[in-house]
Amino acid sequence: MHRVDPHDVDAHLDPETQSIRPWRFPRPETNSTTNFPVQFRAYQCDTETYLDSLAEKMLGEENYPIKNFLYSFPKLRENATPGDIFEFLNEITRYASGFAVYCPPPHTMVPQHNSGQLYDLLPRHCKDYWQYYDSAIRQALLSKHVGLEHSELTKPAAYECSGYQMLWRLAYIAGHPRLSENFVDPGLPRQKSTIDLMEYRAEWFTRLHLHYYQGTFLSDRYFAETFVKNMSSAMNGVKAHIHAQIRRVPISMPLPMMFQPENIVSFICTTVRLIGVDDLTPLTTPRDFMDSHSRSRRKTESSNSSSSNRSSSTSTRNVRQVDTPEEEVRSMDIRQTDAFWSLDEDVQLSVHSLAAATHNQLQCHGCGGPHPFVQCPKLKTLVTTNPTAAKRMIDVIRNALGFSNTETDSSSTRTQRSLRTEPRSSARSNNRSRDRTPPSSNRCPVRQLQDGSDTDDDVTISQLDTDDEGTTTDDSRDFM
Repeated sequence: MHRVDPHDVDAHLDPETQSIRPWRFPRPETNSTTNFPVQFRAYQCDTETYLDSLAEKMLGEENYPIKNFLYSFPKLRENATPGDIFEFLNEITRYASGFAVYCPPPHTMVPQHNSGQLYDLLPRHCKDYWQYYDSAIRQALLSKHVGLEHSELTKPAAYECSGYQMLWRLAYIAGHPRLSENFVDPGLPRQKSTIDLMEYRAEWFTRLHLHYYQGTFLSDRYFAETFVKNMSSAMNGVKAHIHAQIRRVPISMPLPMMFQPENIVSFICTTVRLIGVDDLTPLTTPRDFMDSHSRSRRKTESSNSSSSNRSSSTSTRNVRQVDTPEEEVRSMDIRQTDAFWSLDEDVQLSVHSLAAATHNQLQCHGCGGPHPFVQCPKLKTLVTTNPTAAKRMIDVIRNALGFSNTETDSSSTRTQRSLRTEPRSSARSNNRSRDRTPPSSNRCPVRQLQDGSDTDDDVTISQLDTDDEGTTTDDSRDFM
């Protein structure tokens, strides 16, 4: 995020893009240095451009009759949220400027009066016809078309006797941080089990507006990553897929439009079809999502049960072997577990990069079993019982696959050197007893590492190198 003086936001806006300029700040977990602001529905306009739109009187003239101003006035959504109210106020500011009518942009509102901090800079007609414009704004806001009466949150504003005061009251009701001395920061939104994706996104819209009025701008990549991270844990499989999509965008570049707040929900519901999730919609709650998958699972189990009753006793035994709890756990991706999301962010990113690098390999680099690394049961156990050992396992595998690591200490280096030599010396000392020599396919550094003691001194937290994501180097042959 990038912070500026909330009283001087206009000075940081680019007149060409009508948005804050990109800023430089390093993010070690992604190796990025340039950050781009997230785009959302807010009236971001520099003072000079806005005042130019009010230069000459228009409302009440022959080509700008007041009835047109009233009939086309923006409409408030029913059961409006605070974010909806802020968007409504921004839309009014943009709409009224087309009639050269001054409506204070929300980021210029002040607690002392309802005329905003730009009043002294206004053109002459805005002050001479202040009462006329005030009456026109009030008449428009009270119309049934606008719908202040359709929301319990906005009904109190309808009792104000001034149009400009009504605008001020709406901003206050929505929780404008600069209008209340008792403002309490609500923190980042988190999706609850009963909140669908659209409601969750509405909470984010409110949060983005509150940040903006405090002079804080979030980067587009931070927004997208945090939006996905704070989704319900019931959607862990979906979260892992979307997070991987974000990481495919080159660092220090703006994210595509599909990751903007306006489009991210539609993108999530569409792209998860690539991983077989066809029942996720913008109105699906996490509870509905879990129930749907539970019904699908029961249906599959029922079908398997019917097939097993028609098969021979030998076939029945084979089916039971496939359905053991150990196999069910083994088939689950580590990123679909709740324990995974309790790990540090850099460790999560390391798992994502290793998943991309080993997705075509059916031999686990952690235990040597016939499954991808992200399905390793040993890793799942360590993540739950001993996160320190899990971090060490991930770090050693990253080194084995040739990922860069700038924080490797001497202890980790000695461990890796010993892992390179021990299997070979063991093979030479046991030539006469080949049943005691592990096969070459099982000579995995992490597997031998698991047999020893886990200490905090051996932990190395790796950072994700996005440029190397999904690739391996020739160094991996030394570890196999």
